[in-house]
Amino acid sequence: MPNGAIIRFPDREKAMAWCNSPAYQATLSKCDSGMTCTFRLIW
Repeated sequence: MPNGAIIRFPDREKAMAWCNSPAYQATLSKCDSGMTCTFRLIW
């Protein structure tokens, strides 16, 4: 069963800062083994 999440940011710069942050990047290696993740920026 697919799951999803929507995260709202005030602007593109904040979204990209979160996506590229060391804290978020550190979680990706743990998540990659169990799921497929796609980051889409929509404004």
